[in-house]
Amino acid sequence: MSADKTSTTVASIFLTGVLLTCFGPLCVVGCSDVLDSPARTATCDDEWCLVPAAAWDSGVDGFAGTGSYLPPLSVKLTRSFWVAKTETTVSEWRALMNSSPSRYACGDTCPVFGMTFFDVLEYANRRSIQDELPSCYSLSGCSEPSEGHGRICETAKFSGPDCLGYRLPSEFEWELAAGGGARTCIDGHPEADSFSDGNYPCSFPEGIDSLPAWYCGNSATDYAGCISYVDFGPKCMGPRPVAQKPANVYGLYDMFGNATEMTGSRYTWPILLAGPGYPYRSVSDHGFDLDLMEPPPVGEDTPPVYVLRGGSFGDGVGAQCSTFRNIAGGNLIYPSVGFRLVRTVGKN
Repeated sequence: MSADKTSTTVASIFLTGVLLTCFGPLCVVGCSDVLDSPARTATCDDEWCLVPAAAWDSGVDGFAGTGSYLPPLSVKLTRSFWVAKTETTVSEWRALMNSSPSRYACGDTCPVFGMTFFDVLEYANRRSIQDELPSCYSLSGCSEPSEGHGRICETAKFSGPDCLGYRLPSEFEWELAAGGGARTCIDGHPEADSFSDGNYPCSFPEGIDSLPAWYCGNSATDYAGCISYVDFGPKCMGPRPVAQKPANVYGLYDMFGNATEMTGSRYTWPILLAGPGYPYRSVSDHGFDLDLMEPPPVGEDTPPVYVLRGGSFGDGVGAQCSTFRNIAGGNLIYPSVGFRLVRTVGKN
């Protein structure tokens, strides 16, 4: 940040109770208190945008049994965090990993695909080391990735949300960053209106290109590697370069669509998350799982799976909603799953 930009940022944030914190020459901002409702303003430098700690109401009543939607929850995050403006790109991945796993001939500024969950944790650690920050993940017993096969690890530990290095967001950090706690979809309707009929539409009578996301209704392409979605018509779909659609309230691009995004949270069935307080419960800093290999509570023989958020270029509007969840196995590679990194804002 330049001196002028820093002073402008501090002046605008000071009135909402946010502190300035510096790490060497880089100054960032962090909330002194958890806001009663999310602040929805963009405070960004060239690569990162601030999301202040906040409390908000999450979930959708009546849909918890589907497994893809959270029950009504009162959520609180007590740490502010920086979020990458865009999904990690092919060029960013290649610079650190010396590989280009994406199948799509979309270009260096498109989201990177073709990695396992453990590949992404390794990337985050390398990015932290490069910037002289602490690594947030301890990985052991890992195989080396090869063509068509990603890294698989026997153990994966997260050092916790106070780690100041790069990491994946928790699923609730992602949700807050996606819409500031607003429960809406990319078409601007409340979530229940977009999926209550059980459909995940890929087209609308008008205004398809104006929707603020790359989804299955506007992602037709013909470059090499695109995926044929025969169920949605005779067209091939694929990602687009990042930051081509408008940024959201925090200054972040492609939080919905383009790539479905990994989080660092192990998946929990909504009815289990609801617990004895269902249908309404409060959770604070949920989803910061330290043992990333711990199986879900439904059975010790079940391998761990992780929460995906955001919908992709191949998904309909029903998946482009702020509380929609999907799952991914850590050992698998998915053609429409990418990621973006976050960093916890330090405390004085």
